[in-house]
Amino acid sequence: QVINDKRKTGVNNGVKITEINPICLRYSYETPIMDGCNTCGRREAFLIRIKTDCGLEGIGEAATFGLPLTAFQTVANEMAAPLLIGQDPLRTEYLWERLQWCSWAGGRKGLVRGVASAVDIALWDIMGKACGMPVYKILGANSDKVNAYVSAGFYAEDKNQDALKREFELKGSIFQTTADTEVIAYAIARQRLECKSIEEAVLKATRQLVG
Repeated sequence: QVINDKRKTGVNNGVKITEINPICLRYSYETPIMDGCNTCGRREAFLIRIKTDCGLEGIGEAATFGLPLTAFQTVANEMAAPLLIGQDPLRTEYLWERLQWCSWAGGRKGLVRGVASAVDIALWDIMGKACGMPVYKILGANSDKVNAYVSAGFYAEDKNQDALKREFELKGSIFQTTADTEVIAYAIARQRLECKSIEEAVLKATRQLVG
């Protein structure tokens, strides 16, 4: 309503960003998961909440991939916030370019890009709320459905083929969005004849099924 009132008075760009709030989340696994390179004992997420002077708020998430959340927090507070405070949140492309070029020398990838992506998502969240529409419609989507997938087959201490089978059975209902559980099991069995390990067979079978 506030943003509509500002438009009625002719102040079309009157909405301003007032706060950038980093949010660090952590959740410890009961059982760590492992792949060929790393062991992961907890899940972490870094969010950014952007507040405006008209009451609209947006939230975006950055992919952290094991980097320290405090590092993302520092970049958000000391690099992103000064560039965003006082700006019009509806100018999404301008603010993306502003973040990109003002961090070009040392931030073309990694955690700086992660913070920029979280900001971008939060700005589009505000855009959707300001327009009264889901963001996917604003972006021109031609479907209201998306494909889903589930991660499985990780290493774990004392995990054998029976445990791996139970894991796939437990998550089978999700796999059915792509293929029936029996089809997956058959594909794994076929790959197992040619692969050195069950892990390699699962990987190749999954790639074969989902493309």
